[in-house]
Amino acid sequence: MGIIEKAIRLRNAATAADGGPEPGPRPRQAPRVAPTLGRPSGEPVSFLRLAAVGMLPDPERDQQLVEQLRHLKRPILQNAFGPLAEGVANVVMVTSARPGAGKTFVSAALAQALTRSRELSVILVDMDNIKATLTRGLELTDRTGFLDAVDQPGISLESTLVATEVPGLRIVPTGRQTRESSELLHSARAAELINHLSDDDPTRIIILDCPPLLSTPDAHAILGLAHQVLVVVEAGVTKESEMKQVLEAIGGEKPVGLILNKAVGGLTSLYGGDYYASAHDAS
Repeated sequence: MGIIEKAIRLRNAATAADGGPEPGPRPRQAPRVAPTLGRPSGEPVSFLRLAAVGMLPDPERDQQLVEQLRHLKRPILQNAFGPLAEGVANVVMVTSARPGAGKTFVSAALAQALTRSRELSVILVDMDNIKATLTRGLELTDRTGFLDAVDQPGISLESTLVATEVPGLRIVPTGRQTRESSELLHSARAAELINHLSDDDPTRIIILDCPPLLSTPDAHAILGLAHQVLVVVEAGVTKESEMKQVLEAIGGEKPVGLILNKAVGGLTSLYGGDYYASAHDAS
């Protein structure tokens, strides 16, 4: 039995041990006539440059991976907007057990894949205060970011948005590095900002590129902000004991997807979706 199958069994056992049905979702708010989140100012950043440094699939060399990502996004959209989605479920947390599994690659590639659905808009938020791989890769370290808006109410969420050349895709950098990131992410202000992103536009998906769950308390704080969780499993590296800790930390109240990374042909299925392997290293 592989690590993915064991992880699924562990999560199912943990869910059964909790007893009783999962809590009901938040009621979906009535759609507004138009989103209130304004248009980003300034020149668009080149998101597609990430392909040159291995943080996005190359459309010519990675055609199989691009196709796999099409499968990956289906269960996410089903949970967010499908017939059984009775509440808001459009905030997707991408994490891993330890650094180096490739969660930033998955976050960026998934955001790009979702924008191919023309009716959707996507906001990709870098929540990794320590490594800030996405923010650094896009050369946005000098820009105001999410943690700045959490820490200083005078900074609007709109001011943190960065446009890209990809239609429908915007980026929110991490902002300044701080030792108080865990406290900020646990705050009512952080929840308010994420809820605003979530409720403001019924056609929006928010991808949170998060730190590893077993490496920093920040990720545990973000769990309370997300509606779905994708866990990137590094083939041949992530241990069964680590997956057990990750799944126990997540609990049984949210849809969870497991993505096998850095393997060839890896495949697992959870909450109705197929999750495929890739062979990329960006963390």
